[in-house]
Order: sequence, then structure tokens, then C-alpha cells
Amino acid sequence: MAKNTANANTRLLTYLSKTDTTLTVAQARARFKIANPSAHIADLRKEGHNIITEMRTGRDGIDRAVYKLAPRKATRNTARKSVRATVRA
Repeated sequence: MAKNTANANTRLLTYLSKTDTTLTVAQARARFKIANPSAHIADLRKEGHNIITEMRTGRDGIDRAVYKLAPRKATRNTARKSVRATVRA
């Protein structure tokens, strides 16, 4: 992966990591100067990030993709750690 691609992916992920933040393709292009945001979203999904795409219809009747980072599900190890912490307390 090229340095610029990795940097763009990091900026997108950081932005989407904020609570209840969504991002449209037009916003990603304007804010991050990314020509093809959907390709970067695909890269992040390949890395294991759970990014949801919702299609929303604008006032003009045109459907637009809106991206949102879904909360991570607890893994077995995470669940065990939280149980251990509760038992020790």
C-alpha cells in the first residue's frame, strides 16, 4: 500500500471513529482530498474494520452512500478480561 493511501485510510478511520459520525463520498472528497473514497473504505474493510454503508436519498431524489463505523463486537478474549476484572474487584 502506498504511503499516501495509508495516510488517507488513517485519516478516514480517525474521522469515522468519532461517536456517531457519518461521512458521505462528497464530504470525504472535500475534507480529505480523496478522489475515490469507496476504494479507501474497501481497504479499511479488508483490514477488518466494520464500516457500514447506508444509502440515503437527498432532497434532489439522488441516492448517496453514507459511511459509518459500526461498534466492534466483544471478542472472547475481551469478554474474559472484563469478567476477570469484575471478579477481582
